[in-house]
Amino acid sequence: MHFKQVLGAASLMTMAALLPSQLSATNAYDLAVLALNPVAYYTFSNLTGTTISDVTGNGHDGTISGGYTLGVAGPLAGATGATFNGSDAVVVVPGVWGGTPAITVIAWYQTVPGVTGPRAIVGGNGVEYVNLQTATASGSGSSGVFTDTGSVSPTLAPATTPTGWHMVVLSATSGAIDEYIDGVQVYSNAKTFNTVAPTLAANGVHIGGVGNTLRRFDGTISDVALFNTALSATDVSNLYTVAGPLITPEPASGALAAAALVGFLAFRRGR
Repeated sequence: MHFKQVLGAASLMTMAALLPSQLSATNAYDLAVLALNPVAYYTFSNLTGTTISDVTGNGHDGTISGGYTLGVAGPLAGATGATFNGSDAVVVVPGVWGGTPAITVIAWYQTVPGVTGPRAIVGGNGVEYVNLQTATASGSGSSGVFTDTGSVSPTLAPATTPTGWHMVVLSATSGAIDEYIDGVQVYSNAKTFNTVAPTLAANGVHIGGVGNTLRRFDGTISDVALFNTALSATDVSNLYTVAGPLITPEPASGALAAAALVGFLAFRRGR
């Protein structure tokens, strides 16, 4: 899906009506993410059952199992997330992502304070893979980007209080492996490689864990997007700017959210 013109508020609402039913017509952040053409995007809008829908239309739905709760308040106005119990809750997505020269992972999360051991927000298990993890209360542990030429360990996403949400982004292309917290770059590595993949097809991509049993997430996750491209620092900053008026507990008016998206799309058109 590509957006090729700057949209006013009325056009934004019309376009939103044409998107998958899981998206809110007033959620400018969802539209901004989709404008960047993710491979899969999970808004965690499913309120019942075990399916976590991919709202891109690409069909990469996940299946959630273990101790979880759907429909909890998400990071943005009108959004929802899923709470993971830290022991067996996980979303498994068939291995459809990676094996390319570039990837990006975006996720919103909040952790339960005092957890022990690093916890995976998004993880894989294979020869080449990505583990995007939170730190423990003491800051121990590491994330990882594993490529065909070796691995690096980006900065851990910070642990948060139960009421604190963070947007974390990990992007990787040869010569630039970068991590961002709340729109600000916190890590960069110039490692070169040919391909990077978060998983082998047989194992699947995991949200809330790594592999079958490891590093289960203890907290809430929402709005996970997977890309086969590396988003730029400006892309990430603009996404967080769009999200800003929507971040709970102080949601902005629809006009403010639409204005933020208009600016974002104008930038994308001029690149």
